[in-house]
Amino acid sequence: MTKLKDLQNALKVAEDRRNEAQKNLNDHIARTTFVICNNNVRGKGCGKKTAIRNLTFIQTLHYEDEPYCGQWKDGEGNTICPKCGHRIRLLWENEHVVPYKYLFKDIQEEKDKKW
Repeated sequence: MTKLKDLQNALKVAEDRRNEAQKNLNDHIARTTFVICNNNVRGKGCGKKTAIRNLTFIQTLHYEDEPYCGQWKDGEGNTICPKCGHRIRLLWENEHVVPYKYLFKDIQEEKDKKW
């Protein structure tokens, strides 16, 4: 029975180390991945670079009225520049950050206003 407990303890230690490594990696990505406030169809940006860990990810949602079951679906991601208040579109201008949406300071949903 001792060997089984030793193995379970070793597995627990390995899992804890993996979790700590993943946490450190996520922190590094959140500190070193930047969004640039640039010009887009909504106006001029100020050019400020901000780490994603200091920004709120705004997930836009649009309603698709399908036969028998309409539903809300994800649209593009946006964020707001903390320096100038410009709305930054993440889909085209900063698409490299979208896979890291969960590393932003916060995530908010914004439904299409026509619904």
